[in-house]
Amino acid sequence: MKIFVDCGVENGLDVFKALALGANAVSAGRVVMDPLSKKGAEGVRQIVADMTAQLAGAMARTNSPNITEIDPSVIRPMFAR
Repeated sequence: MKIFVDCGVENGLDVFKALALGANAVSAGRVVMDPLSKKGAEGVRQIVADMTAQLAGAMARTNSPNITEIDPSVIRPMFAR
């Protein structure tokens, strides 16, 4: 079964976490609405570029060579001590 995450995605780190936890695809809709209304296509291009850079940064910091090799062990449980 394919898993698509389509709610609450606000930045590239959210994308990284969803992929690490097993998502096959991640959709970001609401986060592009404000840039779209203010700057049109350029606003959307910028938010997508920012999210891509954030995702790439998280991948670099966790030694993930591509999105299919993101290791779920790099995600720290919220309530871990």
